[in-house]
Amino acid sequence: MDTLNLAGLAMIANVLCSVFLLAKLHSEPLSGELFALPNAWLGPRPRWLSLRLLRAKFFLPWVQSPPEMSEFPLATRAIFWSARLSGSVFVVAIFAFLASIFIGAH
Repeated sequence: MDTLNLAGLAMIANVLCSVFLLAKLHSEPLSGELFALPNAWLGPRPRWLSLRLLRAKFFLPWVQSPPEMSEFPLATRAIFWSARLSGSVFVVAIFAFLASIFIGAH
C-alpha cells in the first residue's frame, strides 16, 4: 500500500473515530478539551453541520490523554486511542508521501 492510500484511510478512520467519540461525549465537559472547532469563525451553525475533530496535539505521542478519560468505559477509551493513532498515522503518511516525491525526483 502506498503512503497516499494509507494517509487517506487514516484520515477516514480519524474522522469516523472523532464523530463516534463526540457522540459518546457530547454532554461531557471533557469534549471541549478534546475537540477543536476549526470553523468557529464562520459563525453559528446547526449542531449536525458542525464537524468537530480531535485536537491535533493528541496525535503527538508525548502528549498525555486527559486524566478524566480513565473514568470512561473501555469502548470509549478505545475509540479515543483509535482516533489518536489514526491521526498520527495520517500525519506521518502525508510527510512520507511528500518526502517520497522529493526523493524520487532525483
